[in-house]
Amino acid sequence: MFAAPAVLMVSAAISGFFVTQQEIEETSSYVEEVFFACIVVEYYPESMLPPDASEMDLIPVRSADVTELLAAAAVPGGWIVMDTLVSNGQFNEAKSWAWWDDEKGQLVLASQMPFRMFTFITVWQPAGHGFELVDEYQEDPSEDALADTEALLDSGLVEEASQRLFDVFYPGWYYSSEEMAAKFLLASWNEAKRRAEQGDWSGALAVYFCAGPAYEQCGFAAEWFIDYESLRDDGNPFGIWMHDQELADILDHLAFVAGNAGEADIQARAEHASKVLQRS
Repeated sequence: MFAAPAVLMVSAAISGFFVTQQEIEETSSYVEEVFFACIVVEYYPESMLPPDASEMDLIPVRSADVTELLAAAAVPGGWIVMDTLVSNGQFNEAKSWAWWDDEKGQLVLASQMPFRMFTFITVWQPAGHGFELVDEYQEDPSEDALADTEALLDSGLVEEASQRLFDVFYPGWYYSSEEMAAKFLLASWNEAKRRAEQGDWSGALAVYFCAGPAYEQCGFAAEWFIDYESLRDDGNPFGIWMHDQELADILDHLAFVAGNAGEADIQARAEHASKVLQRS
């Protein structure tokens, strides 16, 4: 618990104490390690603030196994500390925000990790003159989008998977670009074979090319797999995730599909690209 300075707030209505930024910095080990942070609680009701206070702030004061934050009302010259709150999850002072959930009557803190969408959320509700912890949970929209992308690929919905992949922010943290591009090509191949077996040659051909945006998201050209010069000069970019023989088999199937779909140019490009690969 944060030790109260000698300067106390003179008010019978609020059982708090007055502090300045200097006093917080001198007392807290946390702000000595990083920098003084003050997280404004958005939408905090004015009716819940003490006299002369302009806003409610959360001020981190220690970070070890847990994070402690002063729930403090900003007044001229400093703050009136209402309570010391505890959050048991990961905390990143540079990407944290807080708000008052008026519908639920709760104080919410969200802290997002660097270069990720992983966010830890802590919820408190008023209790006496302070707050009590009522919930803690985590969410990661990028992790959810990645899981959806792979589920769509498994279902043969390659175009939909390509669209969903764009919802993965900070992609370099969540997946290998080479591995993801290989997954898209394999999914296209599997779905193209299914459509070809049904005599849908145009559909089989289309599924090979609908993942273009996903390839570009991964840093490749939309039609990298039939780029003869790139494969000749640089080789198979997915040596870890897809052997040359497998890539050649895919290109042979693409050429076969393109021929049956009446696309002689694509057929020729696929055949040409296939020939430069080292086969087992």
